[in-house]
Amino acid sequence: MSTLAQLPKHFSSDVWAVLRELFQHSFHVTLIGGATRDFIMNESLSNDLDFEIRHKDSIEGEKWEYFLNNFFQELSKKFPVEKLAYNVYKIKLTSCELEFSSPRLEIFRADEHGHSNFDCVFSSDHSYDKAFKRRDFTCNAIGLEIRGEAPQSWNVVDPFNGLNDIANKRLHYCSDDFTKDPVRFLRAIRFHLKLQFELSNALVASFRSMNLIGLSTYYLFSENKKSNSLLFFNEFFHYVNKFELILSKTMASLCYLGNVKFKSAKNEIEIFMQSSYQGHITKEEIQEQAAIFGIKKKIAQSLYTFMISLKRLDEEFLELIKTQDFQQVKNLPDFLFAHSVVNFIDAYPESAELAMSLVDKKVSLGDIGEIHIEVEHSERHLLRSYLLLRSGAIIT
Repeated sequence: MSTLAQLPKHFSSDVWAVLRELFQHSFHVTLIGGATRDFIMNESLSNDLDFEIRHKDSIEGEKWEYFLNNFFQELSKKFPVEKLAYNVYKIKLTSCELEFSSPRLEIFRADEHGHSNFDCVFSSDHSYDKAFKRRDFTCNAIGLEIRGEAPQSWNVVDPFNGLNDIANKRLHYCSDDFTKDPVRFLRAIRFHLKLQFELSNALVASFRSMNLIGLSTYYLFSENKKSNSLLFFNEFFHYVNKFELILSKTMASLCYLGNVKFKSAKNEIEIFMQSSYQGHITKEEIQEQAAIFGIKKKIAQSLYTFMISLKRLDEEFLELIKTQDFQQVKNLPDFLFAHSVVNFIDAYPESAELAMSLVDKKVSLGDIGEIHIEVEHSERHLLRSYLLLRSGAIIT
């Protein structure tokens, strides 16, 4: 692992230009979150830098919020400042994006279950153990306090022993408040898969207490993308089923995603198409599922028809490969250019191009490659020709 105290040496000149403005007004900053975690793990500097900002004077509540607002209004004369929720200020630079936030305590409301079911207490000098408590995992609660440009003013802050958890590739929560935000259930799975960290026993046990009824498909699909893993849905529904957690009706209707064997899943359209191809979405469910995936019903119907047709062709071709009936293979182009497929390509060229990008040996034909590990040269040639024919369908 890299030495975190070396990180500021990698800041660009425009980042330092912003930080100097804060130093001159008696602020000091603490870099926190993914930027510190990633630098510790692989010495890579993120393009998104999140800072908590404190002040030499103790200023509480509304006075502190007013103080921050006035400072960033003045700073906006030199840099492009955007004010976000929860007293967060964003500055977009050429090299990266900076976010500056006030230290805050989050007080959860007992009878609500959602991603924003808390009230905030802002202060210029909340202690690190109190302010970092609101963060999800110990690996994301490691800070680098920067009080000036000299290296001796840079100090590592680690109130929850996150450095040790990173060294042991262990994912663990910062506090018992973890269970009060259902999105953190998804984030636990995302970081488990993306970072290849083991879930701590206490973290897994906490899943049992989580209320997921307010969890939305937006966060499900968003965290899946960020995970960069084909196992995300499988893991999610595994734990949902294991602990018999209750989902909304809409979320529960997606339980089949836990059984889809993804070979690609970049966006909702690809997820819908592969689910259709593998038979997890029925004809009767198309309209309902289209709404969940944010796909226009007419396009969803065409995508479904297209993928079912391709599946039928794959099955026929697999049988032909087994029997090496070369005479029948000559008739495949007629099937490829069937009336419904051609109409689909003409009506929805962009969706068709996306569909065809999925239809290759790694996606729709993955099973053929597994079954025929040792194939004759003629069969290899036949498979290659078939793939070229399918690619040709979108070009012709």
